[in-house]
Amino acid sequence: MSAIELTCPKCKCALRTGATLPAGAKVRCTQCQTVFAAAAAPVPVGVAVANNQTVQKVQASKPAPVHVPVAVHPLAPIESAAADAAADDQRGKRVLFVLTGVVAVIGLAVVLIIVCLQGEGPPAVPNEPGGGYVNAPIEPPVPKTPPPPPPLIPLSKEDEAKVSELVKKGAEWLKKTQHPSGTWGPPEQALNYVGLGGLTLLESGVPASDPSVQKAAKFVRGNMPKLHRTYEMSLCLLFLDRLGDKQDLPHIETLAMRLVAGQLANGAWTYNQNRLTDSDVAVLRGLLQDAGRISPREYVRKNKDAAAKLSTQARKAGVFTSPENAPDVFAGADGDNSNTQFAILALWAARRHKLPVDSALELVVRRFRSTQNPDGSFPYSPRLPMASQNGLPTMTCAGLLGLAVGYGIAADGKTAGPGPNQDQAIQKALRHLSSSIGDPPKDPKQQAPVTELYFLWSIERVAVLYQLSKVAGKDWYHWGLWMLAQHQRPNGQWHFAKGHGNSPLVDTCFALLFLQRANLAKDLSDKLTEVELAAGPALPGRKN
Repeated sequence: MSAIELTCPKCKCALRTGATLPAGAKVRCTQCQTVFAAAAAPVPVGVAVANNQTVQKVQASKPAPVHVPVAVHPLAPIESAAADAAADDQRGKRVLFVLTGVVAVIGLAVVLIIVCLQGEGPPAVPNEPGGGYVNAPIEPPVPKTPPPPPPLIPLSKEDEAKVSELVKKGAEWLKKTQHPSGTWGPPEQALNYVGLGGLTLLESGVPASDPSVQKAAKFVRGNMPKLHRTYEMSLCLLFLDRLGDKQDLPHIETLAMRLVAGQLANGAWTYNQNRLTDSDVAVLRGLLQDAGRISPREYVRKNKDAAAKLSTQARKAGVFTSPENAPDVFAGADGDNSNTQFAILALWAARRHKLPVDSALELVVRRFRSTQNPDGSFPYSPRLPMASQNGLPTMTCAGLLGLAVGYGIAADGKTAGPGPNQDQAIQKALRHLSSSIGDPPKDPKQQAPVTELYFLWSIERVAVLYQLSKVAGKDWYHWGLWMLAQHQRPNGQWHFAKGHGNSPLVDTCFALLFLQRANLAKDLSDKLTEVELAAGPALPGRKN
């Protein structure tokens, strides 16, 4: 086969191959690796042409070219020029598509970076009259959480640390003196103390899951049939309500209905109550629920069948026996305001569980509206001569609780008179109460007196209920803190040995409840605030 001679267009190297090359075939220069198309009809070397002449060598005057074997292009050894052009066009399109995608991605990234750096930006404003908007926020602004209300009693850092240490030591003493059974004190008084002790631990910051709290709760649940005293039933109900365990809802119902059944016709409670069976509890609740806002006495008068289902004990309840229009009924009879104030707190807690206790609380309001002394105080019992009671300040606190309940149970926010801030009965009681409150000294190291801790807790309960930082100008909290800081014993307990029923346990619990500013009726406080804001100026010393 004749050889074919080609010349590389780049390096001018003379190339020679023995292969048959069609016109336009791609070849690769073996010298510089350049790929080029063979010229149309390459001339074979030393082969005759149409006129039977052979291709002559290069003239002798020129240097003889160097002949290098030609390499056929490995990718397309035999391709036409048209096919090569089509392939090049496809490759160009692919490259253009890829480049376009890369530019689009880069552009999007730049836009996102600019948005992030600018943030939400100012509110949208018109670009021109009637035109579009520019710089509009991507999302609506998140509403800010309002700051918490200021504390009722602002404390310095020194006082905060002092209170924290007093409470910590007192709570530790309570836990150390608790019996394995879950209660405190001598066995014969176990039911008296368990509710107060458990409630105080919770109010002192001890978690509900703490073994000391769980032991107290277990004791209460296991002794429900034995509970029949007003103090112990009320405190156990308050403890279970504060504990917040759903399994205790039936126990709260039982205790609440026992208290309703034990209320006297004059709206008061005494020490002991008649026990109700489970069926009595269910019947009493159902009847009160059906009566609704109607007087239970009037309801059973019109519904003989409902009355027939009541037990003998339940029929004696004040809600069925108290005359509708006989204010003199509250001046005599039995009962006292000390037991009564605990029952009020318990029934208010029961009310939070949708239990029908409003009729009993309405009777309480009638009692305290009818028995206030001219000087604003309230007696221990209206049947006792006032001279023998000396306007006990603890009972004035009980009266203030009873008066507050009247605003709490008013239907649809309506009240029978002015708001608490304009209520003369409340104002007179607060002024009388302030006369029994001292002033904190300028020097806290000054020797502090002691008072009945039941009274100290009663002041605290009223002040936080009405949200009073001062009671008629008296700084009640710092006065009490001064006493408690000086008289806590090294083991953490308090015992002032003043007042009926005092003991280390009772005194320590009342001291801790005072220090913690425990509010056992926060929802009632909210109701008073609502009524006050609607009625006019705040009570003197109130934190609004």
